[in-house]
Amino acid sequence: LAMSWASYFPEQLTEKPVGLVALTGLDVERNPSHKAILDTFSQHRKPDRLPLRFVRNAVDHEYPKCKTKRTSYEWYIPKGILKCGWLRKHLVLVPSLVVVFFDLDWDDPQFREKQIECASRVRVVRECLAGRLTSVAVVLLQRKPALPLEEDLSAKERAPSLCSACDLNPNHLFVLVQTEHLYGYIIRLESAFFDLSQNYYHQEARRVKSHRDNLNKISHQLLFVRHQFKVAFYNELKQDQAAALKHYKECYTHILDLRLHEKHILETKVIAGFVNYKICKLLFQKNAMDAIKQFKAFTDYFKDRVGMMELAFEHYSWLSKQNELFGELFNEAVKLGLSAVQMQHPGIYFQEAARHAIMRKTHSQKLCRFVDLSDRPNPLADLNNLDFYGQRPWRQGNQSFDPPDYGKERDGIQALQNEELKVDLSAQIISLLGNAVRYFKKYKSPRTKQQLYVQMSEEHYNAKQYSECLSCLVAVLDDYRREGWWTILTCILQLCLRAAYAIAAPQPYVHACLELMNSRACLPELDRQRIQGGLVQLVATGAPPPPGQLPAADCADAQPAWVAAAAAASGEQREILVDMDKLKSFVKCRIAFTSKSYEANQPMCLHVYLLCDCVQDIEFSQLSVQFTNPAYNDLCNLSDSQQLTLRPNRPACIAFQLAAEPQDTGRELGVTSVSLVMSGPGLALRLRWKIDTAAAVAAAAAENPFHADATSASDSAGSATVAAGDWAELKHRPFTRVVPKAAQVSVNVTHESPALVNEFYPVTLALRNNEPTRIFNCRLSLALVSSAQQQLQGAARKISEAKGEQQQQQQQQQQQSSAQQDRGFHMTCDPMQSAKNPGDTPVDRLSDLDLGAIDIGATAARTFYCQIFQPGDKEISISVIYDTEVPVLGRSIVCSASLTDSFTVSCVAPFEIVSDVQSMSFVSTPSVSVRDPFVLSTTTRSQSPWALDIAGSQLRLSQHVRVAGDSAPAPADGETEAESGDPAEPKGSQLAGLTVKESECLTECWILAADTVRTQNFRLGAYVIRWRRQAAQMREQIQLPIVSTTVPLPAVNLYNLPLCVSLSLPPSGTVYQPVSLAYSLENRTAYPQEVQFSVDRSDCFMFSGMKTGRVLELHRRVLELHRRVLDLQGRVLELQGRVLELQGRVLELHRRVLELHRRVLDLQGRVLELQGRVLELQGRVLELQGRGRVLELQGRVLELQGRVLDLQGRVLELQGRVLDLQGRVLELQDRVLELEDRVLELHDRVLELQDRVLDLQVRVLELQDRVLELQGRVLELQGRVLELQDRVTFRILPQTAHRLEYCAYPMSTGLLELPRIAIRLDGTEVPVYTLLKDLPSHLFVAPPGKSTGATNEQLRQPNGSENLVEV
Repeated sequence: LAMSWASYFPEQLTEKPVGLVALTGLDVERNPSHKAILDTFSQHRKPDRLPLRFVRNAVDHEYPKCKTKRTSYEWYIPKGILKCGWLRKHLVLVPSLVVVFFDLDWDDPQFREKQIECASRVRVVRECLAGRLTSVAVVLLQRKPALPLEEDLSAKERAPSLCSACDLNPNHLFVLVQTEHLYGYIIRLESAFFDLSQNYYHQEARRVKSHRDNLNKISHQLLFVRHQFKVAFYNELKQDQAAALKHYKECYTHILDLRLHEKHILETKVIAGFVNYKICKLLFQKNAMDAIKQFKAFTDYFKDRVGMMELAFEHYSWLSKQNELFGELFNEAVKLGLSAVQMQHPGIYFQEAARHAIMRKTHSQKLCRFVDLSDRPNPLADLNNLDFYGQRPWRQGNQSFDPPDYGKERDGIQALQNEELKVDLSAQIISLLGNAVRYFKKYKSPRTKQQLYVQMSEEHYNAKQYSECLSCLVAVLDDYRREGWWTILTCILQLCLRAAYAIAAPQPYVHACLELMNSRACLPELDRQRIQGGLVQLVATGAPPPPGQLPAADCADAQPAWVAAAAAASGEQREILVDMDKLKSFVKCRIAFTSKSYEANQPMCLHVYLLCDCVQDIEFSQLSVQFTNPAYNDLCNLSDSQQLTLRPNRPACIAFQLAAEPQDTGRELGVTSVSLVMSGPGLALRLRWKIDTAAAVAAAAAENPFHADATSASDSAGSATVAAGDWAELKHRPFTRVVPKAAQVSVNVTHESPALVNEFYPVTLALRNNEPTRIFNCRLSLALVSSAQQQLQGAARKISEAKGEQQQQQQQQQQQSSAQQDRGFHMTCDPMQSAKNPGDTPVDRLSDLDLGAIDIGATAARTFYCQIFQPGDKEISISVIYDTEVPVLGRSIVCSASLTDSFTVSCVAPFEIVSDVQSMSFVSTPSVSVRDPFVLSTTTRSQSPWALDIAGSQLRLSQHVRVAGDSAPAPADGETEAESGDPAEPKGSQLAGLTVKESECLTECWILAADTVRTQNFRLGAYVIRWRRQAAQMREQIQLPIVSTTVPLPAVNLYNLPLCVSLSLPPSGTVYQPVSLAYSLENRTAYPQEVQFSVDRSDCFMFSGMKTGRVLELHRRVLELHRRVLDLQGRVLELQGRVLELQGRVLELHRRVLELHRRVLDLQGRVLELQGRVLELQGRVLELQGRGRVLELQGRVLELQGRVLDLQGRVLELQGRVLDLQGRVLELQDRVLELEDRVLELHDRVLELQDRVLDLQVRVLELQDRVLELQGRVLELQGRVLELQDRVTFRILPQTAHRLEYCAYPMSTGLLELPRIAIRLDGTEVPVYTLLKDLPSHLFVAPPGKSTGATNEQLRQPNGSENLVEV
């Protein structure tokens, strides 16, 4: 584009400004190492490297000459704002740093000569940069690794000499070693170069700022804009974005202060566009909303500043360019992570740019008229050599409001208009609209996207790109058809018609004609009639007439193409297939079966309705219907053109009759498509309506999911004659269902109710043929009603064709779900196999049991078995399907018939089983003692009306339950539960081989024992009885498999007895004859127990042996006491009683004494521990004394004295430190003495503890005295017991568990009070009192510092131990 045009934008503004560094002295053609250095600097620069641009120049490269600096602006009048070459000069031509590379080693023998050569090169570079602030740096290329400057004496001497010869700052001299680490060295050099480059641009910005004081706002307004722009650009090169943004904003403010005139407004807008672009680009890096606000304010300010009306297209070109640039900036920000939304995204600005481009095109067409200016001087000769941006080439540098030459002004305007006519604006508009469409599509704005597509198609049409025009229209036609916007749709279809004709495309031409012939199209009747005539002519001749509004040249080019296409198809008929489902055509079609379902022996009736709303009658040549089953396709064809001549707005109905195929029975039969053909000599149009039968079936099911199969008056889809007003009321029913014919068979169900739970219950089904013909392929299906109902409803909705994969998956899921629901029911034809595999998944349906063929009046039977797992009624459905031959429409066909029935089976439990836990004396008890035998009895009462054969019974005992007498491992000390693994089950059955009738009972007993101490609801296991119905009582003498019934055994409470007493005596005795008795005492506790026994007096017996006594029972030992008695009376007598009292309290006191002894031992252990700690401290004292820190320090003093000659001052300092350390040694000795004192104190405390131990021993003796007193009281109680003459009780209640409470305050109760005991916890002495209780509990200790003012009653409450710590 021409430079003076508003749409011009220099590429230097779009790229990121980076500092320019010139590299000289590199001979890349002859020196490979130099080429490697240059490539490392300039090629493959990644984003993480410093922003610099490197160029290679010759040493004597001529740089742009520096202008003479102006000292005063008093009489200076600026000619423009910004020179055209200034940006390129500072980005590409003028470097911020020139680097001179020179091969020179520090130890080079010719160093002096090369130093002179290097200085001459630097001098030449400075002469080429005369007057500029560009820095010069020297890089010495060396082959040997460089040493540090302090160690390399030659470099230390020669580097200053080189800097002096080159007049070079030492900081500008660098060394680059050519090794394998070249990249790392160059990265470090880049950092130094970057600092020098930044310093140059900083100095340039300061130099420009210094001119501000010499300017005035009356005549130097343009200079204010220019200087601020330059300062901002220098700061960008310096990579100071904040300062650059600040100065760009100041520059923009100065632009807004300029006086605008139509002659010079273009220059102001161009520079304002540059500055606004820079501001928005920098703002996008900080805050996108600020950038959007800046651009909106910018466009609002300049959108009405048109300028010269003869060049108004320039203004819209400038606005279009600004929006396009901002859209590109927005797009780059989105790529970098900015989140755009539907209301604000780059597409909006591309759309706005396209809108302004369209306005530019409109104004160009309105204003521009070509005028030949060849006889005059070309006013645009200097168009590409302008001094300032935005100025006219015929009056450069003129800032006056009046043009210097009106003739040149007029010729220049006309020349610009001539150039505008040469621009392809349609291509620009299409490109902008394409960018906008991409973003509106991404951010989901469909209607705006459609509008943009239409605009693109119009531009393609104007550019005579008819194929692209059709592509854009096709992309949006479906959307406008779906929304029904006929005004827009008509305009689009007309454009599509003209474009299709221009490129001789018959398919889109036919589509447009079919829709424009519709009465809803917004066209006059004459236009619709003309379009219909064009369609008819296309079918007849193959070439339609040209449409209106198409340029004559295009019509002339298109007509030969149509004629050539028709001639190429001569001899064979071309066919154009049109899918009518996507079009809003003038022809409408509806399909309807007259009934929702037909029996297999009935003819099916199908109606095809056609309606056209064109202007004139139209004739079709063929109608055909396609079905889901291709076998029907040839039965529904019509080729009578007289019946297929359609009149406007008069529906036509065409009826067909069909006979159902046998394979379609039980399926959905649907219409897949309807084709209507309009044919001519060389072309045929096939209008095809595709019908989604599955969607139609789903819609009908949703409307009436349980529709009846029978035909009724309300189901009628219409008749052969339909009025025009009834079209909307016609039902579209493209499917029907072929159901089996009414079955003429009967089913007889035979079974002996009720069924028993778990048994294989036989049911016999007998099928009788009542048809007038023989039936065959008889199939029987059985299913539980609860699981079959959903399957039958789903089958009623299936299509007549083979099921798809998705429907098969749904059916499998339904079968799985129904199987999960009916776990309490099982069906089989082979009960013996099912009995062998009881763990298989239950089957609740039997499908397709083959019964073969049945003659007229004959019967076929089949027996199956059902197993019911729960009592109750079960309803079973029966489905019978068979085939038979029937005459339909004059021919014999095979059709299917089906019969559905059901029957109910009642199920009852076979037994009522009652289990009871009893003691060894057969008394029912809810609790049993651990390891003691008890009796488990089961009573089984038959509830079956049929006799049952018992095959056996079995106990499935829980873990830790065993049969009494079997060996069981005794628990170890401290264990509470036996870990003996799975117990053995009882062997043998007491019921095997018995036959039980209704209401008869069977009883079994087992003696068991438990090895666990679980106290609450302990399950003993389960009881299993195996049985089957007696074959002799069944009608067909069927031997059924054995099944089992399982019931859980009762739960018992277990308790642990500390002492078990058992008596062994003969079953009978003789008067005055001695009888031997044996009492067994077993201690089941973990502690030894003292037992006192006594024998009651009786008048019926005499006995020999001790009357009273006391024995000591050891841990888990059995003690036997033998006695001989003499019977004095000959009758059933009660034995003489023996009273045993467990001296629990006495033993508890003994235990307390032992505990006190243990505590004394603990205290003695702590005393020994303290003595050990004292010895340890003494050892540490000796260790400190033996370390000899003084000798070590003296050795260090001697070592330091060896360096007295060099470090006398330090010797004095170290001597002071020696004195300090000696003082610390004295302090350590004092600490040792303090530790010895503490050891003596610990000895005293040990003696005190020993005294306290003696006190505790005295208290123990006192406790023993009190124990003796308690024993005396026990003897008194025993005397009272002797006076009792009641029955002897051998059950000893557990009284060995006690409770100990430790309280921090004295307690006075009626119980035994023990002496006070003091226990030290964490250095605090806590008084402790002990009490004896009957209930077991925990040990609590009051923590130090807690308040213990609670009473004994409060401590007994559940919340009374909040301030106690459980031990």
